[in-house]
Amino acid sequence: MLIIISFLVLAVLGGFIIIKASGIIIFIGFLFGLAVIHLGIWKKNVLVTILGVVIMVVSFLLPGLMFFNY
Repeated sequence: MLIIISFLVLAVLGGFIIIKASGIIIFIGFLFGLAVIHLGIWKKNVLVTILGVVIMVVSFLLPGLMFFNY
């Protein structure tokens, strides 16, 4: 069951990164966030999984925030 969830997360977020890909910051944040999510699923720790999602969301928002000088 964990393998199915892991592949589902990879497929959904991988598709999103292909659509949204606009730089190396997003790509590195995506890979790091995905690794943290998989670690959270493997260790069965919800907080680590949520941390991975937050890392991925911040990596998608970071280039826009840098562009507008926030």
